[in-house]
Amino acid sequence: MSIVDIIILGLIAVAFVAVCLYVRRHGSCGDCGSSGSCSGSCGSCSTGSCAACQGVDAVAKKLARGVK
Repeated sequence: MSIVDIIILGLIAVAFVAVCLYVRRHGSCGDCGSSGSCSGSCGSCSTGSCAACQGVDAVAKKLARGVK
């Protein structure tokens, strides 16, 4: 393996660890989606981007916006 390969693998490992730490601290939208309801524990609930937190009617309205 060349030095470039080692550097690229190192960057991938650092990015993977960063994502794992983020999901561990903030949770993931899959946590809410698997139960079908939102407990408010995931970071997406506070920003309103989690579909499980919004509810079916709000998601349908959001997706239908601009459709004639």
